[in-house]
Amino acid sequence: MSSRKRIEFDDQRRSCGILIVIEHYSPGYKYGGPIRSIVGLIDRLGDEFSFHVITSDRDFKEKNPYPRLEAGAWRNVGKAAVLYLIPREMRLRRWRRLLNRLEYKVIYLNGYFTKTTIRTLILRFLKMIPSKPVILAPRGEFSSGALGLKRMKKTIYMQVARWMRMYHHIIWQASSENEKRDILRALGLPEDEIMVAPNMVPASVVPRDDRRVKKSGSLRMVFLSRISRMKNLDYALNISMTLRGDIFFDIYGIIEDRDYWKECQAIMKNIPGNVFVSYRGEATPDQVPDILSGYHLFILPTRGENYGHVIHEALRAGCPVLISDRTQWNGLEEKKAGWDIPLSRPERFIELIEAMTEMNEAAYHEWSTGARRWGETMANPIPAVEQNRLLLTTACQAGLRER
Repeated sequence: MSSRKRIEFDDQRRSCGILIVIEHYSPGYKYGGPIRSIVGLIDRLGDEFSFHVITSDRDFKEKNPYPRLEAGAWRNVGKAAVLYLIPREMRLRRWRRLLNRLEYKVIYLNGYFTKTTIRTLILRFLKMIPSKPVILAPRGEFSSGALGLKRMKKTIYMQVARWMRMYHHIIWQASSENEKRDILRALGLPEDEIMVAPNMVPASVVPRDDRRVKKSGSLRMVFLSRISRMKNLDYALNISMTLRGDIFFDIYGIIEDRDYWKECQAIMKNIPGNVFVSYRGEATPDQVPDILSGYHLFILPTRGENYGHVIHEALRAGCPVLISDRTQWNGLEEKKAGWDIPLSRPERFIELIEAMTEMNEAAYHEWSTGARRWGETMANPIPAVEQNRLLLTTACQAGLRER
């Protein structure tokens, strides 16, 4: 990386430099929610804190770098300065050199099991980089659904990390009280080490015009998420086996797990003719609101979500949601915005899809209006901004005490 001088992040207007480390960032989108969360944080608080982001020069699971983007040089992206690195610049030795060259007060890590987090904390444990306050956002990795995937590998790493005390004296960010309980259960931390600071959607996310017409007996249903076991597409396909009415079920998403996608395709071959299932490919963030505005129902029987940005986007687009109860989007039915149902009740999923199928225009309009109303209500309420401000301020003050 070409850097000819020590980089000082602070300026007169914003006195606390936050170095954000994230595996992938904008203009990428295939990494999903973590990108949206960090963009939202910077959009909302970038006038108060000095944000610098270090990330990869390519999107999630992509071999080629972003076109027309110079790696190894800082560039302004929104309210942050971003440094895109080629893969070899993110290896341990060069990572150490980089972190020793930069000036910052707080380092903000995304993900407990991510390579950049592990590298950074190994260097910190070995005292090979400056001691700075660390914020760590696990991004839902400690939900029961997430820990159940590759359980043995994760358990061994967590035990080794605990033995090495790699994660000691860290400020943990939980996006909700539910995630706070997940972290406490998984790691047994003192409760006062965890701060709840909800994820925030980017300020640029806006709903598009509604293009839906609803006829009784017909339903347009959409799944839009990464195609991985965590998102549980096979569950949605299996419950489609017995649905009545004309169901047009479209699937959008990055195929993250190709073996899992083959399993889903095998199920699709056996779905009856009244359910028309189509894979529509990937969708960029800019396309998502417009896509969702064309469907009557969004379905996501996820095994767990840190936040669920796409759920929020569906609501804001006026598309009622049918999701599992393993997210922070609870109590949807009472708001006429959708339903959050335990995965142990597939018959309830079927019942609700068929009820939605039978709805006429007037009945459906109530649910669409309710979804949009709740989505707008939850679009960065003031308490979420305040909690994130407190999180960053607490870390910055800890940094000042260590000087």
